[in-house]
Amino acid sequence: MKYRGFSLIEVMMGIALIGIISVLSFSVISFCLNAFTNIDDRNELNYIGQMVIENLKVNDPYILELKYQLEETGEANFISDKFDNQEYSVIITKTYSSNGLIEVVVKVIQFKQGNDAYVEFKAAIPK
Repeated sequence: MKYRGFSLIEVMMGIALIGIISVLSFSVISFCLNAFTNIDDRNELNYIGQMVIENLKVNDPYILELKYQLEETGEANFISDKFDNQEYSVIITKTYSSNGLIEVVVKVIQFKQGNDAYVEFKAAIPK
């Protein structure tokens, strides 16, 4: 007698193989999504740090007050409406000051649940 179709064992083995492949692929996909999120966060930190350095070169009243605070105390916090001040903190530290320039380190910190990341930039800004 000739049977048509698959036996129960063959069907169950096929389902088990599909299950194993899907479990392995889900872990790889999860790892990749986490890595892409970290890259995106790092790019956002770089963008904010470069924005702060460019803003420090402008002579508006807030920046002049920040430069004065840098000269007096050696450290200042940059607050802006261009990024979320609850999620990111920008600390500017003076490392050296000469006649026309102030050398600063701009540190951008991201407060994220379980994963605090930061970047540092060194720059020279005019007084």
